[in-house]
Amino acid sequence: MINTIEKPKDHTQKPITWPITIWILLLVLCWATNSVIVKFVVEAMPSAWGAFLRFLIAYPLVVIFILLQKPSLKIGKKGATICILLSLMTFVQIMLFNIGAQYTTGGRVTMLIFTYPLIVPFIAHFLLKNEKLQLRTIIGSVIAFAGLMIPLYDTLINQGPTLKGDLLELLSSLVLSLLIVTNKYAFSFMNKWTVFFWQATFNLCLFGGTALFTSGFVPSEVTATAWWSLIFQALAISVFAFLSYQYILARHNSSKVSIFFFATPLFGMLLGGVIHKEAFEISLFVGCISVGLGIFLANSKKKAKKKEQNG
Repeated sequence: MINTIEKPKDHTQKPITWPITIWILLLVLCWATNSVIVKFVVEAMPSAWGAFLRFLIAYPLVVIFILLQKPSLKIGKKGATICILLSLMTFVQIMLFNIGAQYTTGGRVTMLIFTYPLIVPFIAHFLLKNEKLQLRTIIGSVIAFAGLMIPLYDTLINQGPTLKGDLLELLSSLVLSLLIVTNKYAFSFMNKWTVFFWQATFNLCLFGGTALFTSGFVPSEVTATAWWSLIFQALAISVFAFLSYQYILARHNSSKVSIFFFATPLFGMLLGGVIHKEAFEISLFVGCISVGLGIFLANSKKKAKKKEQNG
């Protein structure tokens, strides 16, 4: 994950202790699981309905938390415009994510969607002030995308059945990267909780309106596995993971937090094998390792030099 809020000053940042480490790894596992079990949802109901029901369940809980922060909910014309834009981007990103999951494997979904931490710095470099591209980010991205090309090239050459889904997931990752950068821009002149409130509200309206005009949803035909997967997406991802991540980022160095996400692609591939019985692909394994290594390098920093001791 990439920091979506203004970085606190060094003296406010707390060290990452073992309890925090376990908490972050739990989030990593949650996001990897989400990329795999989404297939149960989209195979049992239309993608729009899956997204709408997910946000419908999560919305009241997220809004209660936001209101407890006591933000001002007033937004001007500029604020309304940016929040609507953010909601449209979220809508497109989630729909691409859900639709793409129907045509590829859970392991590939995780590998491709988690390329976004490596795309964000490149977009931010051109669109945001004080967001300069670092050499370590370039090196990490080159390694990640070089490894990513192996499974994609193999699928393209052999016209594999996952090609359509792979491309949709990669496009979803690109939209997610743009969404994160736009969020960071919005936080520069609006309270983050105000942005989240209106973004969530507009999202619910967009997904709800789309779902109502989408046929093919028969609740009685949805499997129990799909329902439980949907509940997991709503509570574990849209509520627990989202709020936990905001809490952790507000108190700890974003690069140190993000470095843990190098494990997400590999977790996704392993969970895909366990949950969906997906066959082991050497090219996918290399791709996951490369993306993970790229994230690790992009977020790693050289240790600061020790201060010279006085007299």
